[in-house]
Amino acid sequence: MKINERTLVQVVHSRQTPEDKSGWLWKRGDLNKSFQKRWCVLKGNLFYYFDKRTDREPLGLIILEGCRVELAEHETEMFAFKIDFGSDDHNQTVGHNHSQQSCAQMRTYVLGTDSQQDMESWMKALSCASYDYLKMIVSELQTRLDDIHQLQDNRRRQRDSAGASAAAGGSGGQHSARINPFDAEVPDLMDVKAVGQSFQPSDTGILFTRRPFAEIHELYGFKFREYLQQNRDKQRPNLLDQ
Repeated sequence: MKINERTLVQVVHSRQTPEDKSGWLWKRGDLNKSFQKRWCVLKGNLFYYFDKRTDREPLGLIILEGCRVELAEHETEMFAFKIDFGSDDHNQTVGHNHSQQSCAQMRTYVLGTDSQQDMESWMKALSCASYDYLKMIVSELQTRLDDIHQLQDNRRRQRDSAGASAAAGGSGGQHSARINPFDAEVPDLMDVKAVGQSFQPSDTGILFTRRPFAEIHELYGFKFREYLQQNRDKQRPNLLDQ
């Protein structure tokens, strides 16, 4: 794949393409295997690294397609991870001073951070940067959107069907009269005459009274005394029967 290096350099400095992530990372060198501090910038699927933050041109660029971002478990110096391209033939890299353009088979880039949190943050950002990943996300979101539209269409058809059925039923005969439950005559509990009469929770049409408390107290006190008197009369022995 032919890459226009000048265009890629312009992208990293373009204000129209905001940075996805930037910061200092430790990169293991290609020739010198020690870790070297590099200023790194991620824009889309393009990962740039610079010698200094103020440098105009990057030391190199990694195109994040067909790669895996994994922990570098063999590294013990710092919190390290690797960008592993394996043996994929279409992996690309633009190397030092942009003088190199090649397919890098079995190439692995080892990067390090000073904390676990920074390592996880960079790994997440790099893993989500590839075009293939974005295609997968877009496809999944499109599937969910289609499901939502299908559900809305089903509900709309159900409402239309219910409305049509109601209209057809109403036009074929007399309309059933609507009953206002507040128009029904319901007994006031204060007007219950029978002593000891009980009302179950399932009884309908019973309203609690809004009478003053003094009136309620007097009436129920009278009914309670009347009830006690009736019970005493039943329990009192009849001397004439003895």
